[in-house]
Amino acid sequence: MKVSYNWLKELVDLPVGPDALADKLLHLGMEAASITKLGPQFTGVVVGEVRTKEKHPNADRLSLCTVFDGSAEVGVVCGAPNVAAGQRIAFAKVGAVLPGDFVIKKAKIRGAASEGMICSTKELGLPSDGVDGIMVLPSGAPVGTDFASTLGPSDAVLDVEIGPNRPDCLSHVGLARELAVHFGLPLKAPAAAAFPELGPAPLPVDVSDAEGCRRYTGRLVTGVKVGPSPEWLKKRLLDLGLRSINAAVDVTNLLLMENGQPLHVFDADKLAGGRLTVRRAAAGERLKGLDGKEHELTPEDLVIADAAGPVAVAGVVGGVPTGVTEATKNVFIECARFHPGRVRRTAKRLAARTDSSVRFERGVDPAAQAAAAKRAAGLLLELCGGTAGPLSDTAPAAPARPTVRVSAAQVNALLGTRYPAPAVEDVLKRLAADARPDGDGLSVTAPSWRLDLNIAPDYAEEVGRHLGFASIPEEAAPARLPVPVSLPVPALSETLSQAMAGLGFQEACCYDFLSEPELDRLFGASASLDRLDRGVTRDDLARLLNPLSADWAALRPTLLGGLLRSAVLNQNRGASGGRLFEAGRVYTKAGASVCEGARLSALWWGADRAHWKRSAAAPDVHEARGLAAALLRGRALEERPGAATDGVFHPKASVTLCVGGKTVGRLGELHPELLRRWELRGAACALELDLDALAAAPAPAPRYAAVSPFPGAERDLSLLVPADLEFGRLDSAFKALKLEALSRLELVDVFKGAGVPEGKVSWTVRLSLSLPDRTLSDAELQTAAQRAAEAAATLGASLRS
Repeated sequence: MKVSYNWLKELVDLPVGPDALADKLLHLGMEAASITKLGPQFTGVVVGEVRTKEKHPNADRLSLCTVFDGSAEVGVVCGAPNVAAGQRIAFAKVGAVLPGDFVIKKAKIRGAASEGMICSTKELGLPSDGVDGIMVLPSGAPVGTDFASTLGPSDAVLDVEIGPNRPDCLSHVGLARELAVHFGLPLKAPAAAAFPELGPAPLPVDVSDAEGCRRYTGRLVTGVKVGPSPEWLKKRLLDLGLRSINAAVDVTNLLLMENGQPLHVFDADKLAGGRLTVRRAAAGERLKGLDGKEHELTPEDLVIADAAGPVAVAGVVGGVPTGVTEATKNVFIECARFHPGRVRRTAKRLAARTDSSVRFERGVDPAAQAAAAKRAAGLLLELCGGTAGPLSDTAPAAPARPTVRVSAAQVNALLGTRYPAPAVEDVLKRLAADARPDGDGLSVTAPSWRLDLNIAPDYAEEVGRHLGFASIPEEAAPARLPVPVSLPVPALSETLSQAMAGLGFQEACCYDFLSEPELDRLFGASASLDRLDRGVTRDDLARLLNPLSADWAALRPTLLGGLLRSAVLNQNRGASGGRLFEAGRVYTKAGASVCEGARLSALWWGADRAHWKRSAAAPDVHEARGLAAALLRGRALEERPGAATDGVFHPKASVTLCVGGKTVGRLGELHPELLRRWELRGAACALELDLDALAAAPAPAPRYAAVSPFPGAERDLSLLVPADLEFGRLDSAFKALKLEALSRLELVDVFKGAGVPEGKVSWTVRLSLSLPDRTLSDAELQTAAQRAAEAAATLGASLRS
C-alpha cells in the first residue's frame, strides 16, 4: 500500500522523518519496500510577471513578451495562446534545469532573442490544470520567489507491505492509528462534516444473500454538479498512483485511501426499477465493468442488481451503465461489508483484483460503514453541491468484540520477557477500546477495527511489538543440556527404512492424497479396506472440502494407492519391474476430526532381471514372507494365513503378521482383480506394517552370543512330511524343544518323485549343534537328533528308511 508521509503527519504528529518511519514500521511488522521522495523535479524556476506582450514579427503563432523575474526584465518568445500581459507565471531563467535534464539557454527564435521560458504544468512535470497553454498563477503570487516553494512541502511516499492479519492498517487513518498507539500520541482523525438530510429517501435495498452481504448502507444525493476534482484532491490521488476520474468518483477513492472502507457511487437516474437487490448472480449474466472488461458471472458471485440486472459485482468492480459521469445529476452512495471469502473467489476468477476487493478480502471494520457513508456525502456536497437524503442501513448494530483479561505476568510468560506491569498496561490502554482493572491485570475489549485481537496471546504480541522485541535483554542460555528423547515410532520408521534400502528397495515419497478414480480402483467392489487397525469404508475417508486439484480428493487411507500409482507410471515409461517402499501417514475420519496412523508399505512387481545363472522369477508370497522375516528379525513374528478380505491381497497367497498376539501387518501377492483395475501387468507383491502397533509390541533386547571355540557338529534328518506342511511349523516345533545345543536349523533339500509316497514330500533338514564350553559327545548328538525326529513326528512327519 502506498502511504503519503505528509498525509500521515496530518493525522498524527510524527516525531520521525520518512526514513526513520520506515525503520520504525519494520520493527512493528510492516516493511516499507521503497521510499519515493516527491517534490519539484526542476531548479531555477521563479515566479515571474508578464509586463508586455507583442506579436512576433516573423511568426503568426508566437508572441514577444517582456518578463520581470524579480531582478530584471528579459525578452522571451512564447507560443502559448493564453499568455497575456499582467499575468503571474512560472518562469524558467537561463540556466534552469527542467524535468528530463532539459537546460534553458539563450536562444534566437525566428530572429528574436529569447532569454528563458514561460512554463506549462507539463513542462514542469506537475499535474495537469486542464488549461491549454502556460500555467497562470494567482495574481498575488510574489514575483521573484522560488516557484518550488509555492508548491507546499515536499512529500515522501512509502510503499508499505501490510500483512494479511492487519487489514486495519490498509489506510492512512489505520496506519496513523497504529503509530499513535506506538508513540503514545493523539490521533487527529478527520470528522465528517455536518449537513442537513433534506433530500429524498434512499433507494430501497433488498439483501437476499445475508451471508454474502453482512451490512449495506446507502444514501441518495440529488442535484449534484459533477466536474473535475480540485487540484489538492488530484495531487493527493496522483501521489498514490491513482488517476483522477471526476469529483464524485475521486471522493470514493480518496476515502478508500483515508479510512480503508471501499465505497461506490451509482448514477441514480440509471438504476432501473427504483430499488436495488444484493443477490447471487444468475448463470450466464454478464456485466461490462468499469475496468473495461466484459465479465461473465456465475451463481458463486455476489452482485448488486436493479430491475434490469447486475449493476456491480459486490466488492470487486462497478458497471459501466450506471457509472457516474459529468452528466450525472443524482448519485446513490453505497457503503457495505461483504463476505471476505466470496469477494476473494470472485475477484480471482474474474482476474479483477482491485484496491476495494483487497480490503474486503481481508475484512473491513464492521462498525465503519455509517461513518464512512456520512463522510463521503459531506465531501460530495462540498465538491459537487446538491442535497443529501437520510441513510439507509440493513444492519446498524455492529457485532460485539470479545473482552479478555490480560496481565503483565501473562504477557511476560508468553514472550519470555520482564516488561514492568505499568508499561504493559499503558500499551493495553492505548490499544483497547475499553480497559478496566481486573485483579493484577486489565479486562480489555478490542476496538471494532482490530479483527485480529481475540485472545490473550494476541494482546501479548501487541505489547511485544510496541515495547520492542529488540529491547529484550540478552541472557546466556543455561548450560544444562536436555537428554534427547527418541520417539519410538519415528525411530522404528527410520530403522525399517534403512533396512528396506539395504534389501534393495527404493524409497518413494508420494502425495498424501488420492483422486476419486484411484479410490475406485482401490475399493473395487469391496465395502471397506482393511487398515490393519480397523476396516475403512468410503464414509470413513477424510475428504477435502475445497481441493486444489481433482487429483487430491481425499487423504489416503493406505500407502498402497501412491505406490501403485508410481508402479503404473514406471511401467508406462518402460520399466519391466521395480521395488518401492514408503514410510508415512494414513488418514481416516473420526467424527469431526481426522485420525492419523503411521505405516510402512512396500510394493514390488514384474520379473527379476534375467541372469545367466538363473531364469527370471516373478514375485510370490514366499519371497514376501522372507522379506518380512529379514525385516523383523529378532521379534517373535507369527504368521496367520489368509490376510485378504478386502480384495487387495490374494486370499490364498497372503498372511497376517502378528507380534505378541497383536496384528502388526500383512503381506502377500496382490489380487489379480486389483492389478487389472490399476492396469499393472504381471504379478506383484506387497507388504503393509502398522508402525504404531509394531512400536507398542514387545521387542526383545538384543543379546550377544559368543562363537563357541569348540568344534560343532551337524546332523541331517531325511523326513517324509505331509505335502501341505509349512517349514515354519517344523521350525517352531524344534525351537519348542529348547535344545541348548541347537544353534541353527536349515532346510537343505526338497524332493518329490519316485520313491516318495503320494501326499508326501521328502525334506532334508540340517541341525547345527554346538556348546560354548565343551565338545558334544556322540551320545548327546544322537539324543538331540532323536528328540528332533520325535518333534517332527507330532506334525505327521517320519524318518525315511
